Amino acid sequence: MVGIFKEHERHSPVMLGDVLDEFEKVSKRLSSLVAIDCTLGQAGHSIEIFKNLKRGVLLSIDKSKCSIDWVSRYYCFTEKKLVQDNKVWEIIHDDFANLNEILESRGLKYFDFLIADLGFSNLQLQQNIGISYSNQSQKLDMRYGDEGIDAATFLNTVTKSELEQILLNCVQMQKSLVGPVAQAIVTFRQKRKFVYVKDLVNAIGKFGDRVKMKVFHGIRVHINQEITKLYKLLEVIKQRQSELGLSLIISFNSIEEQVITSCLGVHEIREPNITEIVSNVQARSAKLHIYKKQIS
Repeated sequence: MVGIFKEHERHSPVMLGDVLDEFEKVSKRLSSLVAIDCTLGQAGHSIEIFKNLKRGVLLSIDKSKCSIDWVSRYYCFTEKKLVQDNKVWEIIHDDFANLNEILESRGLKYFDFLIADLGFSNLQLQQNIGISYSNQSQKLDMRYGDEGIDAATFLNTVTKSELEQILLNCVQMQKSLVGPVAQAIVTFRQKRKFVYVKDLVNAIGKFGDRVKMKVFHGIRVHINQEITKLYKLLEVIKQRQSELGLSLIISFNSIEEQVITSCLGVHEIREPNITEIVSNVQARSAKLHIYKKQIS
């Protein structure tokens, strides 16, 4: 099934064993099912789900055209579909916030299994979009797709008070640091415009790596409207998940956890075991949220 397009390092899917264990539970209850991977990336979760899908359809969504093209070539897709026996794998260039419309356009009323990994893949790190402060020569874009303004334009125009609110709301930065960090960014752009990752690093470098990580995270979340879109996805989950189905969301920070809990209420939360954390550093802050409908 694997093709020859391998110029990028593969991404290790987080908590794959747990995801497949939950998928097996749903598969035992249903002879044919509709599965959704909301965050295709490099298809780490999708390919294993498709291998274990006996009958039905897998829809894998990503708003990054780079991810869609990579997976299409790596797995030798034709017309963004792979048909095998009694099952179909379709990859879709779209935003998971549009899941309701994606299902409706395919005549699907419900889904039976859903996975949404809210982390980002090696492909996204290697794109020239500057989502990490370690890639200082990259452009300060941060958009996963083409919509909205890029991070450089945002930083060159945002007011200090607006930036403070974003740092408080998106990453819950320590209040005593919010003002000084926002002021450092405003002061920097008075001398030169933000263009590259190194510009933002230079503007806030004196605050240390932990603050740099939070600033990059907060701006990325705002640029891509990640929290708003997560809320929208969770509402669709509550409406469209079948009674025998499961939804899994892998979060990586407290803001995401709070949003998931506020929308889905009581649900199982699982953390990666020590073996996975040692072998895959990306799993160290992951939490797997398992949601099933309460049937009265």
